[in-house]
Amino acid sequence: MLTIKVDSDSVAMGDDVESHAETWEMPDDATLGEVILRAVEKFYLASVAGRVAWTLQDSTGRVLAVIEVDGLPWPPRVTVQSLWRAGLPRRISDDGKKNDAGEYAFFFRYHSGGRSLAWDEFRAWVVPHRSERP
Repeated sequence: MLTIKVDSDSVAMGDDVESHAETWEMPDDATLGEVILRAVEKFYLASVAGRVAWTLQDSTGRVLAVIEVDGLPWPPRVTVQSLWRAGLPRRISDDGKKNDAGEYAFFFRYHSGGRSLAWDEFRAWVVPHRSERP
């Protein structure tokens, strides 16, 4: 079994009272993608109304994926974008980076209001603000 350390950002003042750090036991052949599956399916990521984004980072700060969660309506709609060339199906033991204590550690960073935009929606949002450039 692999011992995986996970932690995450707080999303609100009431959410930062206790640590979010947890230790998970996962099979030796567990993949990076399975870390995301567990976080989403076991409700590790804080529930937030509306669309937000999380990024998954390893202990070196390497960003592995963007996880977008639309919390309403229930159940949430989740999309994942792999940002790492080897992809999320790779085994943690093959590609994970150990921290200074020799453990596999991952951090879920919260991005308030972060979400993907369709190209037309992005253009409609950017173009009206062109006159505001310095």
